[in-house]
Order: sequence, then structure tokens, then C-alpha cells
Amino acid sequence: MSMKNKKILIENDDFIRLSRSIRTAYLDGLLLLDEMLVLFWLWINANPKTGRFMTSYESLSKDFQSRYSKNVINKLMLELKRKKLIGFPKQQGRRGSFFVDIQNYPLSSGGFKDIEKEDAQDSGRSSGADIPPNNAGSSAEDEGIRQKLKEQKKQLEEGFSMDSSVRASRSSNNDNEKEIYNDNEKIISDSQRIEIRFPVSKFYPENYEEEKCKQIAKYLGEKDMRFILSVYKKHGLDDIEYIYNEIKEKEESGKGKPIRNRAAYFNKRIQQMTQYDR
Repeated sequence: MSMKNKKILIENDDFIRLSRSIRTAYLDGLLLLDEMLVLFWLWINANPKTGRFMTSYESLSKDFQSRYSKNVINKLMLELKRKKLIGFPKQQGRRGSFFVDIQNYPLSSGGFKDIEKEDAQDSGRSSGADIPPNNAGSSAEDEGIRQKLKEQKKQLEEGFSMDSSVRASRSSNNDNEKEIYNDNEKIISDSQRIEIRFPVSKFYPENYEEEKCKQIAKYLGEKDMRFILSVYKKHGLDDIEYIYNEIKEKEESGKGKPIRNRAAYFNKRIQQMTQYDR
């Protein structure tokens, strides 16, 4: 079946709240159509817990399938910022990803995002605190999944410190990687594969953060959820998304040395960020 004829599935359990005042602003001529489209895109991609989205001008241009160039995206974003609908750090002379905060975004914890009250210089790194479980729905099937998830979490807690075998396997590949590719990326060879206890394909996310971790784990080619969840618990989601976007931009731009192994590159960058934070 071609993409043109493929049926679009609207999922009832995947939705957001969006204020009709945005429509009113557009009809009143206070918001241009292009500005509204960009605002909508930021809105539906934002983290429901924080009301922010990590992106870049290049990524946004690609998201809109090059409908807008990076320069046009830049102008639209600055205009939305001027109208106090979004907030983000100054990008003059900067490249790469950055966080965008969305004014009046309905937060999952209750209340709305108020960027005017937040420190503009705050990097907003997540504390990595435990996320309360989502208790919506109480069917027998959901309860079964939830019970299985609790068992997963209990075992994951024991492995969050990353078993010595996991760390040794990842780190021991450094020397092999240097010998093979000489580009400081870590690769787990076939003979040194980590025992898969929590397959990515069978992991049931319980909230947005875990769903994002699973999505990124798939992109990285991870087979086991332990590593990505241990990083999330220790560093929070922002660091994970930052490196995830960095990898995407690096691959899409085609500049510099090619990334031979996404998971290895991710591991290396996490270690670098950890050293930097000390």
C-alpha cells in the first residue's frame, strides 16, 4: 500500500489540550498562519510535564519537510518569542539544539507553563526524580500490564546502577573500537553482547518520559532498556534528548566523522557530559 493510500489512525489515548485562543489570535490577524503552524508543532511535541521541547532550526526545517528554510524558521521563532508565546535562549552565533518553553502550556501535573516567571538562563535540566505512575484506566488487561511493569521496575531498580557486567562490556569495547575505527566510539561486538533482560520491544512505558526513552532506545539500536533507563534516572530526560538530537543532526548534516554505532556514540557523550558536570 502506498503512503498516499495508507489509512491515518487517530489514537484516542494520545492527545493534548490546545487553547482555542490561538485560533482567535489567528482570525484577529495577531498571528500569521506560518507562525501558528510552528506553534502547533512545538505544542504537540512538548514534554507534558515541563512544557518544553528540545529542537533546532535545522530540525524544524526538516520536520516541515523543507517547507521553511532555517532562516525562515529563525524569523518565525523570533516572532513567536516577541509575541511572548514561546521562550528560548538567544541563538546568535550558536548552532545545535536548544530548549523551547511554551507559554500557557497545560502541564500534566496541573496548572500552566508561565515562562515569564522562570529564569531565562535556567537550563531546566530535569532532576531525574521518580515519576508517579499513571493510574488512568483500570481494566483487567491494564492491571495485568501494570503488574508486569511493576515487576520490571523492581528488577530495573536493582540494575539501575548498571551491572558491573554491563559497564565492563561497554567500556571494554573502547580499546577494540579504537583499534578498528580509531574514532573513540564504543562498539559492543557480537562476542561481547550484554545479556538482554528487558527487551526494548517488550517494555511497557507508563508515562511520557519512559515512552521517549523507549523511542530513543529504538533509534539507538539498543536491545535492552536497562542502560537508557539508568541514564534517565541519573541524569534526567533533558540530557538524553540533547544527545539524541545531536546524533540526528550529525547524521543528517553529513559533516564530520560518520557515526558507526549510535548506541556507542550516545554512551560516550553521556560519559563526557557526566565528567563536565562534576
